[in-house]
Amino acid sequence: MFQPVYYEQGWVVEEADVDIIKGKIKVWETVHLKVLLLRRSGNGYFSWILLNIYGVDFATMLRFAANLVQNPTGTTHSYAYFIGSILIFASYGTVS
Repeated sequence: MFQPVYYEQGWVVEEADVDIIKGKIKVWETVHLKVLLLRRSGNGYFSWILLNIYGVDFATMLRFAANLVQNPTGTTHSYAYFIGSILIFASYGTVS
């Protein structure tokens, strides 16, 4: 027979619908757990990749800073180029 279930919002749901919803929630929990486990296993690889990327960006920024200090031409254009490059690579290092 029809057994209505009343919720706080005033909805009327049949028992069969409640079972369907519970089943969908179980499926969602299972899929969500699998995604979390996949992220955990991939995090071990990608954290090293990101560390290397930040290291290369930092080394590039240091190279531009060294070129700025030892600038043989001394033109305004070269100073602007080196300062702009330093700012670009420094901004890459601050993104998390």
